[in-house]
Amino acid sequence: MSSCIKKKFQPSTRFMTFSDNQQLSLPPVLESIKSLATSPADADIILLSSLTAVSSILPRYSGIYGGRRHYANLFLFISANASAGKGRIDIARQLVTPVHQSLRAISQAKKQQQEIDAELHGSTPTPIPNHMLFAPANCTPTALYQSLKENGSRLFLYETEADTLSQTLKNDTSNFSDGLRKAFHHEPISYLRRTNNEYSEISQPQLSVLLAGTPQQIVRLIPDVEDGLFSRFIIYRAPLNLQWMNVFATQLMSLQENISPLSQELLTLYNMFQTADSDVSFSLSEKQQERFNHFFEQIQREYVNNYGDNFVASIRRIGLITFRLAMILSALRLVGSGNRLYTYDITCNDADFDNALIITQCIIEHTSIIYSELPEPATSLTTQSPYIKALIGKIYDSLPNSFTQSEIKKVATEFSISDRQARRYINQLIAINKINKKSHNNYEKTQI
Repeated sequence: MSSCIKKKFQPSTRFMTFSDNQQLSLPPVLESIKSLATSPADADIILLSSLTAVSSILPRYSGIYGGRRHYANLFLFISANASAGKGRIDIARQLVTPVHQSLRAISQAKKQQQEIDAELHGSTPTPIPNHMLFAPANCTPTALYQSLKENGSRLFLYETEADTLSQTLKNDTSNFSDGLRKAFHHEPISYLRRTNNEYSEISQPQLSVLLAGTPQQIVRLIPDVEDGLFSRFIIYRAPLNLQWMNVFATQLMSLQENISPLSQELLTLYNMFQTADSDVSFSLSEKQQERFNHFFEQIQREYVNNYGDNFVASIRRIGLITFRLAMILSALRLVGSGNRLYTYDITCNDADFDNALIITQCIIEHTSIIYSELPEPATSLTTQSPYIKALIGKIYDSLPNSFTQSEIKKVATEFSISDRQARRYINQLIAINKINKKSHNNYEKTQI
């Protein structure tokens, strides 16, 4: 009896974590950040958020992947229910706040000097670029693009409520989503400024994005599995921990004190790259390249067999994300090495290559979970074969008016299909409004 009770309360293997992997050997600064965590899932959230934040402060640092030059920038979405800990991404913001403050100080100093010059010489002040690192998600597309232009094509888009960005995309008339998709690959973004109808172009945008939101907010941002934003984001599903947290713990009270010295080290890292005598190139060793190709060849075969051709884009972009993770980890090895770079050609060491693959395995698992929950495009059901249409109709008829995942699993067993395939059919019914997903794991048939 006791063994059954223990089994009932074991954590679900659905939420795979990487921070508790014994083979993980992180750079010291990341180990310090990891020590602030309260659980493996919390550590994952803090580490992924920190890596994304750091990806925004590595100027003039790039590598060749797929025959094109890529910078380290990452897109991350932390998906969690209310009160599940997604607010912990604020640690990442605090880590790079000194860089933001430094850039703001540069703008202020330039404005003050311009005012002095104007008073001495009677000249008319010209607009000073508004230097910053953080870009709010509630700005207009043109304002974001202009800020990118003024900041050397580099910004960090940070938002703890993903609906803020979703609303921007919904109200946008110039296709903000298209701009995000282009920015991920550093493709040129062009836009018209309303003032004087001025045409501008950002040749190589280097935008990092960190968002947090509920599972429902993912659907509002990324409506279906074919939306191009889905494969560009690292999407991590955080579990809801029902254990009460000691809100008076010394560790939580000293959080700011622990982050402050780490943030100063990252400011030094930023200045190291920003003021380097040359651009810095990153690469994998030949042996690592062989392992990389073998790993993703196997992963692509396995996941395409399970999820179909639509999953190819995710696997291939996760390959690029893995390369960028290795870039960031390698850069973080330089923290504490002094105030200057001693080489402008960085080759990934084996420990950080292994770290990147460990993190990637977790990313792929979480991506597949979200993928199985997102709706298919609305036209998918209408293009199915008559046999599949009839099967989906029978599945629909056999479900109660309100149901959860457990009923979906029963239906899968009844019709001799996998749980994953059953969820895929449910998502197709959601896409054509035959079923309404009221909340996570809570569905109902619609009355049409």
